[in-house]
Parts: sequence; structure tokens; C-alpha cells
Amino acid sequence: HADTQDTAALIRSLVDDGLSILLVEHDVDLVMNLSDHVVVMHQGAKLAEDQINASGGVNGKQLELITRDDNANPGDAVRLAEELVSREKVDVLTGSLLSHIGLALTDFAKQKKVFFLAGEPLTDKIVWQNGNRYTFRLRPSTYMQVAMLMPETAALKKKRWAIVYPNYEYGQSAAATFK
Repeated sequence: HADTQDTAALIRSLVDDGLSILLVEHDVDLVMNLSDHVVVMHQGAKLAEDQINASGGVNGKQLELITRDDNANPGDAVRLAEELVSREKVDVLTGSLLSHIGLALTDFAKQKKVFFLAGEPLTDKIVWQNGNRYTFRLRPSTYMQVAMLMPETAALKKKRWAIVYPNYEYGQSAAATFK
């Protein structure tokens, strides 16, 4: 909480000095307190949908973007996925920001045999231990990120390292991979 307040104070001082700030952040309270204008990812997805449909859609079919908020809760995510598949008849599930939500949706995709594109979750379990033929990852995994960093860290020739990580699925996965 103190770090957030310090960050907010720094950003306010930069704005007071006449700088414009592009803030990409998931702390909604921080964003709302600091921003004069807010554009969220949903609007970008909606713009893409409109652009694709204006160009004739995909294979001549118009896209319809249907969104739900999983509240960062795996149970809510699975309940909403079930609603989207059974009631809304969606063909593709995509999204989820957090790894534990991605894991829940990965399991759902396997059980229901529905395509799930994990847009943000980085835990390796999504495509390795818990992977299945219906789940695909859009971003590099924690393993891939560590593999990219290792040559640089090895070149530092340090003997002792500390790993500081968030204690949830993504952080645990990243720390295990570094070890």
C-alpha cells in the first residue's frame, strides 16, 4: 500500500511538472485517482471487432464479442464460461489475466471440449502439466521468459541470488523455473 502511494505521488509530481503520462496498470483505484482519461482493454477489443466486421468479418461471418468479468475468482470464471458456452453458444473462449483463472478455464476447456485461448496467464501449467488439446497460449510462458533472461544473468557471474515473487500461481511458477 505504501508503494502504491509513493508511486501515485511520483506520478502526480511528474504531471505537475507538465509531463503527460501513459499509465498501464491493473490497480483500478490507482488508475481512477490519477487519470483524467481512461481507456480499458475492453474498448480495444471492441474496436478490433468493429474493424474486422467492417472488413467483412472472418470467412464472411460477423464477429460478436461477448465479455464477462471473472472477478479474479476461478469459480466465477468457470460459471461464466459455462454460461457463455451453453446459453450464448460462443465458439471460442479467450482472455483471463491471472494464472489461477487460466488454470480453471484450461480444465473447463478440457472437460467441455471447447477452444480456449489463454491471452495473459503465464504459468507453465496451462500448456504443460495441465495442458490439453483445447487450450492454447498467446504469450510466452514463464519458462520462455526465464530462458530469455538466463544468458544475461549468467554473464553477471554472481554466486548468490535472491528471488522475490508474488505468492500466487504465476509467481510460484516463475520462481520454480528460475531455480
